[in-house]
Amino acid sequence: MGDFRYDSPMSTDAQETDFPYPFPAFLSPVLLVLADGQEHGVEEIRERVAREFALTPEQLRLRRRVAFPTVFVNKVALALNRLVFHRAIGPGSGSGGSYRITSRGLDILKRRPTSARERDL
Repeated sequence: MGDFRYDSPMSTDAQETDFPYPFPAFLSPVLLVLADGQEHGVEEIRERVAREFALTPEQLRLRRRVAFPTVFVNKVALALNRLVFHRAIGPGSGSGGSYRITSRGLDILKRRPTSARERDL
């Protein structure tokens, strides 16, 4: 999908504070991507969340350290992890790397459609 590049050899080292959104801000956008009840792959989720936040190419390349994933990839992965842990989403039926929202996730979206936090899970 699209022409987004999350991992570039020209990525820049950065402090976490250089990234404009804290981890909890990723929970609702990830749930919204999955709200249609269909399976969505990680790459599609990342692309749609990046568009939702209107992140710049520079923001998408920010890293904590050269060998680590970008801050953006890390935050999306953390959001997916926490949503799976709290059973708001589950794995898709494919060969891996895809997710589907659960009834619990849909309930969270009804209560907090744009501002879910981990305590809401």
